[in-house]
Amino acid sequence: MNFSRFKFIIIVILLAISLAGFTFWANLYVGIMALLLALLMIYSHFKQGNIVPALMALRNGNIPAAEQALASIKRPDYLSKRYQGYYYFASGLVDFYHKRIAQGCENLEKALTFGLKNKTELSITHLNIAQGAYMQKDYEKSRKHMELCQAQNPTDLHIKQRLEELAKYLDQNQNQSNS
Repeated sequence: MNFSRFKFIIIVILLAISLAGFTFWANLYVGIMALLLALLMIYSHFKQGNIVPALMALRNGNIPAAEQALASIKRPDYLSKRYQGYYYFASGLVDFYHKRIAQGCENLEKALTFGLKNKTELSITHLNIAQGAYMQKDYEKSRKHMELCQAQNPTDLHIKQRLEELAKYLDQNQNQSNS
């Protein structure tokens, strides 16, 4: 069962409890509390969507589950600014996985405009944009994002290795263009 169906079931149960509290039990307190909880769940659904399940699926390497979670978000502009950033972050990573480099770079750049909080996520974003720019032969943009990634001081060994490889390729390209 996916996360949004689980939320929907809880919302329906809370609305039923609220209705029962107002009518059958004549308990105003129970009815109001259940109604407020249901409204809070509805609000959180529109402000957070399925971003957390999508990010967890990406972390576990389950790209189809991440795509499904992202596809269930019909209006990303309804998400809060922070979750919009993570929506575009996850979308960009999925695009890179499917070799849609230009769209992946565009989504990751949108994620940067909304702001990502974690340094590792910022490093991953800048590194992927740098690699995408390198693949598109935009070496200045690639070098700029590589330097921005290095400025985050990534601690992840995989990110460091990919940075070293990219720096080597950029230096080789610069040496060839100078010759």
